[in-house]
Amino acid sequence: MRFSQGVTVQVLAVLSCLAWNTEASIRLRSRTIDTESAYSVRTLGSNAFVDNNSLRELRTTADGRSAYLVQFEGPVTAENQQQLIEIGAMPEGYVPDNAQIILLHPDGVDALADIKSVRWVGGYQAEDKRSPELALSGSVRASDIEVILCVWRPAYLKAVMDAVMLAGGMTVESGVCFRRATLRVKVSSTALNELSALAEVEWIEPYVQPELMNNVALDADHANVLVVRTNRGVERLRTIHCHG
Repeated sequence: MRFSQGVTVQVLAVLSCLAWNTEASIRLRSRTIDTESAYSVRTLGSNAFVDNNSLRELRTTADGRSAYLVQFEGPVTAENQQQLIEIGAMPEGYVPDNAQIILLHPDGVDALADIKSVRWVGGYQAEDKRSPELALSGSVRASDIEVILCVWRPAYLKAVMDAVMLAGGMTVESGVCFRRATLRVKVSSTALNELSALAEVEWIEPYVQPELMNNVALDADHANVLVVRTNRGVERLRTIHCHG
């Protein structure tokens, strides 16, 4: 079967659009973001689209940073990472498709959008930080719930603990590693929206009671380890040593 040149061009155009659409979203565990949304507008003088609505809702940490999602035109490269660092951003992990989550001062958003390879910028919002399992937990029991709060930096731990106390909750235990911190807390399920809106919080998920196995007793180095899912549930499991 033979096709005319015009038909061939049309077919290739359709296939190209389909390929582009597969990369026009950011797939978090909590939701999928359509980065071709009408809410995103192209900034003046750049190729990037910016979701200004999501940026307005962002809070800042004590050192003035907010969490952003940035999607590139293609796979994230070492050069892209360096471009982010040069504008003062702190890359925090990969998110499919072709995206990074970063910490950045709000006044750096224009420079972020000016990076040639960036196609979309939006805020990492409160709803993005909550495990889908929390929706079920909240509907089943509207009283206290035990959760794990993953915190961007150890330096932010006190601010989050103070917020938990202010919400009427209680910190059960905490853990710190080189770049991250974690809290296990008991708090009212109605307070989860407020806690997830904190700029210092990366991810919230239900606490699951560990099961004790005999092989753990043989390995003293792992007898005091709490396994916590971080990076929005889209990356590897992270192990954080919790003492006390």
